[in-house]
Amino acid sequence: FFSMSHPQKWTATFGALLKPPSLKRSIKTIIVHEKYHYPEHDYDIALVQLSKQVEFTSSIHRVCLPEPSQTFPYNIFAVITGWGALTNDGPAPNALQEATVKLIDSKTCNRKEVYDGDITPRMLCAGYLEGGVDACQ
Repeated sequence: FFSMSHPQKWTATFGALLKPPSLKRSIKTIIVHEKYHYPEHDYDIALVQLSKQVEFTSSIHRVCLPEPSQTFPYNIFAVITGWGALTNDGPAPNALQEATVKLIDSKTCNRKEVYDGDITPRMLCAGYLEGGVDACQ
């Protein structure tokens, strides 16, 4: 949201397909975390207030978020979803994708050959060190 923080430039879409989405909503307000400073990734999160309420359906659900104090053990599996490219630099798929990844401890992720110290205590690191399925592919 850094370069496009004006709500009128954004539309929220809902459902399992990008085109056509099940539902669209205009954005009323964008609240970027007060500690976020571009181009860093720490605190890279924002809340959006929609112009109108969303009715939940069989294809539109609430997201379940953990308590801020919740910790996650490493070497467990987590399910991720999104419209990330299925190949490196490939196009976004039209259908929502789901994958299972393993949580990796921050010490491992911060090794020089992995993320070289970029993972902060407020981040989760997940995927496979040997490559393959991750939140981007």
